[in-house]
Amino acid sequence: FVPISALVPQLPHLAYQVYSSNNTTKASAGLDKDVRRILHATMRTVASPPPDGFLGSTDSHLGAYGDSEVHPAITFLSLFEEDDWVAAYEKQGFDETLYCYQTPGRKMSCEEAQMSGIARSSLGILDKEDPAAKWPAAAGLLHMDQFLPQLTTKSTCTPDM
Repeated sequence: FVPISALVPQLPHLAYQVYSSNNTTKASAGLDKDVRRILHATMRTVASPPPDGFLGSTDSHLGAYGDSEVHPAITFLSLFEEDDWVAAYEKQGFDETLYCYQTPGRKMSCEEAQMSGIARSSLGILDKEDPAAKWPAAAGLLHMDQFLPQLTTKSTCTPDM
């Protein structure tokens, strides 16, 4: 098991996960404050990327955006679909979705997975252009192939939607 905080020096776009883990209540409240803005800021494509430093803060989810209120439309959702996402998150909030970033839960999941093993072939498709992380580098850094001995990995560039 490797805590996300240990990966941030090599993979700085994962810093938001440290923020979500260490400040879950504050992070959740920040996300709940303006759901549409959060969705517009995070649902980006290669053709409409987030600003430099996005997801790279241990103090905020949207610090890279500053005080900007305008974000481009979500190109892969209709307005109806976007409204549905907004309504769902306004109803349930983000609090329950942030548990997966908390270190104790991540560690327990990792330990359970290691104990149960994987007896089948696995395919890992690693996006080279994901703004959250350089997944091929992360797979190497974490020695993913040692934990998944029947793993085949493919690196690709996700087509813009």
